[in-house]
Amino acid sequence: MADDRGLSKASLTGQPLDVVCQRLSEALAPANGDADRIRESIDQAMIEVLGEEAFDPRRLDDETIQRILGEYLSQAVFQEVVEEVGGSWANGTATSTPEAEGALLETIRAVVEVNLGPKLEGKSNIAQKDIREFMRETINEVWATWEEYGE
Repeated sequence: MADDRGLSKASLTGQPLDVVCQRLSEALAPANGDADRIRESIDQAMIEVLGEEAFDPRRLDDETIQRILGEYLSQAVFQEVVEEVGGSWANGTATSTPEAEGALLETIRAVVEVNLGPKLEGKSNIAQKDIREFMRETINEVWATWEEYGE
């Protein structure tokens, strides 16, 4: 089980993208979770970080893996926050809602960028429980930052 053994960052370095994507989704999906949805999200994060051009597996180093994980977590936290907000986004105008969503996503990316590095620094394995804890902490910090932003 990925939760028990974690995911070795070293095992991802230099691997083809499909292998990295599969290993990340296996490690991030909860036991009863939707691995296909998570794999699709990781695919999107990889495209965001790496672009769509041909990929050289030798480029996949610790920093790139961290950026992919950061983008995945940013998108996952964004989805979580949007789900928590629920229908209140519908109260915005056609232009204000996309602007607010864009600002929210950038806020989330900034929080993830600042906090993810220290959480992963010196760790050779990434445990699923660490990811869940990081997401919860990030959501709390994003809400606090967003509320300050709105004042």
